[in-house]
Amino acid sequence: MIQRKIKDGTLFESISDHLTSDMEDKFESFCKNVQDSLYKPFHMIIPDAQEKQKAEERFKEQLAEEVWRLKAKYLEIRFSMSKFWYLDTASGVRWGI
Repeated sequence: MIQRKIKDGTLFESISDHLTSDMEDKFESFCKNVQDSLYKPFHMIIPDAQEKQKAEERFKEQLAEEVWRLKAKYLEIRFSMSKFWYLDTASGVRWGI
């Protein structure tokens, strides 16, 4: 009876085919579930990270503008002070004008 179930050296070939097919289906399903469980959180995180990056870039631009404004103010003050003070290079004494 078993002799008739052996085909090309495989016992119960149809059972083996079904098991292989079922295992492949389960593996593909498992991979899809893992992929979905990983991608969903990433799709939620990525927009937040992109918004944070944009906010950081805006902050850097504002900071750079403030640095330039302060530098210009410093130079303006320094220039206005130079009108009123004279440094005698020989004696090292400053004189108000």
